[in-house]
Amino acid sequence: MTRPVVWVCRVLVGLVCSALLGWMALAIYFDFSLLGPPWLRAGLAVLVPVGAVVTRRQVFDKVFEDLRHSVVHNSTFGGNALAMVAGLATIDVMKDEGVVENAAAAGATLVEGIRQLASRFEMVKEVRGKGLMIGIEFGEPSSLKLKAGWKLVHGAQGLFGQMLAIPLLRDHGILTQVAGHNLDVHKLAPPLIIGQEEIEHFLRAYETVLTELHRFPGPLWDLGRTLIKNSISW
Repeated sequence: MTRPVVWVCRVLVGLVCSALLGWMALAIYFDFSLLGPPWLRAGLAVLVPVGAVVTRRQVFDKVFEDLRHSVVHNSTFGGNALAMVAGLATIDVMKDEGVVENAAAAGATLVEGIRQLASRFEMVKEVRGKGLMIGIEFGEPSSLKLKAGWKLVHGAQGLFGQMLAIPLLRDHGILTQVAGHNLDVHKLAPPLIIGQEEIEHFLRAYETVLTELHRFPGPLWDLGRTLIKNSISW
């Protein structure tokens, strides 16, 4: 029986616990992977672009069986000597400075801190993550005032997460993202070198934003109304 090819692209180092690639830590096995991750692109101060193809030996022997086929499947920035040196140097620095271990430890500290906050705020339904890729999922509240605000903002798609991301950036200098279109999941992907001071700053800021989020009416819900008006006029 023919087994389907599994593609894995852009593996984030923040996912790792004890290896450089997240699929190793998650026990995900693939047939063919194209890698162009930020941790390799940061090899030099000028951010040298670099990519690589990773595959099983059996697949490699079939796909790259001769010189004529060697360039049929490759990555955008593969085969560049300078980029390869920069990538190897970056990996050496990551190993020497314990970047991977820091990602695992800092991520665990962040998740635990956010979970402790979540127990006080009814709209936070789940906090999950691996390494420094963290998602905070929100859901409809049970209290009547907050339920009214929730339904108001969800009258337009994809705006709830912006009510969290905007004040975090504007008031606290913290850049975050919404996990996807029309998803009530707030995504965190901090730098791999984040330390305890930055973690504590984030937790204080997030507590402030969550507190404001659970006050209806309030400034954050006014922001939500503004976002709705702008989305309609746009």
